[in-house]
Amino acid sequence: MSFLVDLFSSSGLGAAIGSIAGIGQKIIATKMENEHKVKEWEHEYKLLQLQQDHDTNMQKMELIKTDVAASAGVHEAGYVHDASGDPSQWVDNWRAMVRPSMCWILAALTAIEAIVIHYTQSTTPATFAPFFGLVLAWYFSSRIRVEKYL
Repeated sequence: MSFLVDLFSSSGLGAAIGSIAGIGQKIIATKMENEHKVKEWEHEYKLLQLQQDHDTNMQKMELIKTDVAASAGVHEAGYVHDASGDPSQWVDNWRAMVRPSMCWILAALTAIEAIVIHYTQSTTPATFAPFFGLVLAWYFSSRIRVEKYL
């Protein structure tokens, strides 16, 4: 028993226990410091993600504002164009192409009707006159230019 008392009262054993405790304390401190750094970097990462999401949302909002402004500009240009009273060149060209072709089609239909009435000896030639009137009305009314008076 005196051996155990000598063993526990000696400074060698106290130094060994102190060293082991110091090493354990250092390990625990390093582990806690590493955990703190991990949490700090995770927090930093989350902040960067939030910043990136915010920047993405701001860019989307700017894109939407630009799109709305462009759309408004297109509508405004359309309103100004409509208010000017002058149609675009392709509208004029289309109208210039459709009017004569419609007149030729109506004239051909009138001729076909006249031939059918003639060969069938129909007793109702009165259908010929309104159709021919429609051809004449279409041709002359589509040539009228309407002047705008302010």
